[in-house]
Amino acid sequence: MRILLAASAALAIAGSANAAVLFSDNFDTEPTALTVTSLANWTVTGNVDVVDTGTYSIDCDVKCVDLDGTTGPGQILSNPIAFGAGQQILISFDVSGNQRDGADDEFFFELTFGSTLNYNNNVITGFSYGTTGVYTNTGSGTYFEVIGANRPFLTYTYGFIPTAAGTLSLRLGTTSGDNIGPVLDNVLVTSGAVPEPATWAMLITGFGLVGFAARRRRSFAA
Repeated sequence: MRILLAASAALAIAGSANAAVLFSDNFDTEPTALTVTSLANWTVTGNVDVVDTGTYSIDCDVKCVDLDGTTGPGQILSNPIAFGAGQQILISFDVSGNQRDGADDEFFFELTFGSTLNYNNNVITGFSYGTTGVYTNTGSGTYFEVIGANRPFLTYTYGFIPTAAGTLSLRLGTTSGDNIGPVLDNVLVTSGAVPEPATWAMLITGFGLVGFAARRRRSFAA
């Protein structure tokens, strides 16, 4: 009950900040298939798998993407996403280990802009390293880490404030080549007013609690 109340409070804050959804994909409308080479909102390089929760011992929200497809590793690049100037752009997604064996998996994330952009970025949650500051760049650079097979879903969030309007693309993938994991779900990009630091921290905590509560409900239902 406390989890749900905290999550509700955080979502109320999000509404008060007039956050707008710029991009959202939980892969639930994708056909379930192995060795997928195309997705509705993404360009696929290599191969990925779209799996139902409960299939191949994977637990996720309805459907998710195994970034290490059945015939080898893959990566996905989003279609360009437009954003305006002076708003907080927040990117979030959930990633777990492969959930099926003891092998570790490499995972990487990269944000690229349609043109060189001045922006203030803040790596918020999930990433094992990162910096905060003002940059002139064509993207975030590549964030890379090794994820243990049994690591549960973790919500990653990356925020930035652009000084001009533009477009961005998200690249997520793996260099692992054992045909298993990591697993991706719930990709979201929003735009909203820049919140106060304390409010921002509460909002990010709320996002995590919403995901945790949803997974607990799914576990109890099973």
